[in-house]
Amino acid sequence: MNNLANSIEFYLKRLLEASPGAAILLQRKELAAYFQCVPSQINYVLSTRFTVEKGYLVESRRGGGGFLRIRRIDLGCEQAKYLFAMLQDLAQEGVSSREAADLIGRLADAKLLTDREARMMRAAFCQECYYVGEVVMRRWRVTALASVLEVLLYDL
Repeated sequence: MNNLANSIEFYLKRLLEASPGAAILLQRKELAAYFQCVPSQINYVLSTRFTVEKGYLVESRRGGGGFLRIRRIDLGCEQAKYLFAMLQDLAQEGVSSREAADLIGRLADAKLLTDREARMMRAAFCQECYYVGEVVMRRWRVTALASVLEVLLYDL
């Protein structure tokens, strides 16, 4: 299953790269037929590999005229401010280790962090590094990510 998910992800990313507006419009049923899989496999790839934290917006409409629209989000100053506001909104529920890693990856992709800085941040946000509960870690990650974004925004 992982190989299929990787293949679907690679295919969609190639389509996005070739698209002039960094957006593609597809039909889930046709995509599933192309990969000879069930539509829920397409849903799985979209929900795990094309998230906002990873820099994608996915719009999905089901039914006879249903479609998938996938857009890559370019991270500029305005988007960084949006991410900062999003982190502040998440302060109550916190950010999981995976969500933090995705956001760090997005910042590195946008060249707001060097690869070395991104690796250091991923290591710092790792759950296994601390002897506290997940609830405390989720809240700490939000605060720390917000602080990092504040520094990045100051330097823009």
